[in-house]
Amino acid sequence: MLDTRSAEEAMADTGVIASILAGNTALYRVFVHRYNRLPRSTAGRIFHGAEGVPGVLQGTHFRAFTHPADFKGLSSFSSWLTRITVFVLKEVEELSVAEIAGRLGIISSTIRSRVHRARKMLRVRLRSWEPRPGGFKWN
Repeated sequence: MLDTRSAEEAMADTGVIASILAGNTALYRVFVHRYNRLPRSTAGRIFHGAEGVPGVLQGTHFRAFTHPADFKGLSSFSSWLTRITVFVLKEVEELSVAEIAGRLGIISSTIRSRVHRARKMLRVRLRSWEPRPGGFKWN
């Protein structure tokens, strides 16, 4: 008989995602274990293994953990994490599109398209957010 941890590790991605969306966020560690390699290698190629990698990974996993419903299953989970990684590199780490594209070996228009979609999604989320009195006003 499998112990609980082994059973969780054996679950298919779709089952884990369904459980996370149902509120079992503790299962997110299964994804960190399964899919940490691709965001780590993506960030490592950008920073050449420098100290920026842990921060990018933390930002990537935080975004994925706090917004699991954004994963629609239209691509693999690892692809989704990689896109979250392109947005963190551009918007948080402030790398240029050319720098990201060159280091990842993909064309700049792909980077721009992904950043544009991420900004659009962020804009929609921010519009629904109610600022505190005297705080920022969103146009």
